[in-house]
Amino acid sequence: IRACIVLLVTFHCAQSLTNDQGRQQHLSIMAADEGTSSIPIISIESWVNKDKHSDEERMKVAEEIGQACREVGFFGITGHGANPKVVNNAWEDSGKFFDCALEEKIQFKSESDKDYPYGYENTEVLSVGKKGSGGNSDPPPPDLKETYAIGPYNPDSGMPPRRAFPSNPPSFEQSLSTYFEEMEKLAQTLLRIMAVALELDDQAFF
Repeated sequence: IRACIVLLVTFHCAQSLTNDQGRQQHLSIMAADEGTSSIPIISIESWVNKDKHSDEERMKVAEEIGQACREVGFFGITGHGANPKVVNNAWEDSGKFFDCALEEKIQFKSESDKDYPYGYENTEVLSVGKKGSGGNSDPPPPDLKETYAIGPYNPDSGMPPRRAFPSNPPSFEQSLSTYFEEMEKLAQTLLRIMAVALELDDQAFF
């Protein structure tokens, strides 16, 4: 679910390029070695508002997502039902936090990713194969980004309990916690769709 939620943040950004009528629209991307590829944009509205749609409509969406996963590897979504106010609050408060001085943000950096894989991060290197700027064996430079990660609130998740949140801005904890819950519900919907696409028993799978 964590990976799915991370991807949903990207999908939200891609959504601004489409609309809810855009099931057949595609988001073009440039592949360095293979020319132009495309990511399908699929509406999952029939799964979000089940009472307004038939089983056949939902099955068609599951088939589209299954095909996208097999043939492309990625897909964007519309019609997801995420509350825009929740998304905007998380976006705005995250921006305020990242605008703080490094000395303030670094206090929320975990000393051990194994014990607590959340909090502030500004030295992550996602590609261990990257070489130093001189083309030698020097350690690769960190990615030019900052992140703040949180985990599930549910103690039965098996993940460590959440630690203290930054108090600047004051609404940071509420905004991120509410956003996490919103994306967690959406992730569950996507996993159910994928279960159907894989011809698994939806109820038994969850």
